[in-house]
Amino acid sequence: SGWVMKEVNEHTILPVWPYKQLADDCAINEWQNYIPGAVSLEYFVYKLLPLMATEDIKVEVFPTTTQTGLSIEANELAAQFEGMIESGEYYMEG
Repeated sequence: SGWVMKEVNEHTILPVWPYKQLADDCAINEWQNYIPGAVSLEYFVYKLLPLMATEDIKVEVFPTTTQTGLSIEANELAAQFEGMIESGEYYMEG
């Protein structure tokens, strides 16, 4: 599928990062041949997260090379983002 996923305690997990450089930093060892890409926030929230929820894939937000990220259910993360988007309380900085 082109997505890097991992298995932890019998759960499929998709690691995600808010910025490409942070993902680049984690593209080492078994991930060294992968090139991080980006999707729009709207695609992530309204298309990818619902699909992940259906497939019971969890999200790991912002893992680093030394620490695991926040593990969260896809539908829970989608609900948080949807609330922010609908209220206009989000922005992306370069």
